[in-house]
Amino acid sequence: MNELLKFFMIRDTFIFTRLMGLFWLFAEAFCLVFVRWGYYDLIPVKTLKSQKPFIFVLSSGFLFLILLTFSQDLILTKVFPGSVASSQSLLSYYYSSLWRLFCTFWVLIEGAITIYVIRIERLFRKTKTPTKISMDPLMVSFITVFFLFYIFYEVSFLRVVLNGGIGWKAVMNISRFYIKICGFFWILFEWIVALLGWRIYRFLTKWGRGSGDV
Repeated sequence: MNELLKFFMIRDTFIFTRLMGLFWLFAEAFCLVFVRWGYYDLIPVKTLKSQKPFIFVLSSGFLFLILLTFSQDLILTKVFPGSVASSQSLLSYYYSSLWRLFCTFWVLIEGAITIYVIRIERLFRKTKTPTKISMDPLMVSFITVFFLFYIFYEVSFLRVVLNGGIGWKAVMNISRFYIKICGFFWILFEWIVALLGWRIYRFLTKWGRGSGDV
């Protein structure tokens, strides 16, 4: 009975964070769609016919996260009927893994937004006018490196937990460390976007007064 009570306490603790995580991911993806649309609307090479494929990919990923979020308990009881629920450390890792996945996608989406805002700011400064549309190597590299780092962290973390060498409090502390890493990048990207947004705003206000110089 004691283990069952622990299970429900940990599960109910994450209900609110699950919903907030999904909402924030939706808000970030919504911003990414419009920033991307704004960039392609500004460039002289009008090759973007539709955002539907891009929106479809984002929507499919978001739907997958929704299914994963609300099927965690089903996976726990059906796939891992005893191995996870019998260990408080494994249970803590299991539920915190979803939050780390959320944080990873927040960083990736915010990083993509930042790269598009940098591109837009370059257009206003007229330092680089694209002559063709291609996948940005910087964006591909960032997404690949950070996602590989996430996989490495999760695999290493899971190995430690499965070895049974740490308690559930240590599991939560290690999870918080990764979340802090994501938080650092998220805040960094937010500041970059804010500063570049201010430069773009200055350009637009001066352009509206008849001066194109920033």
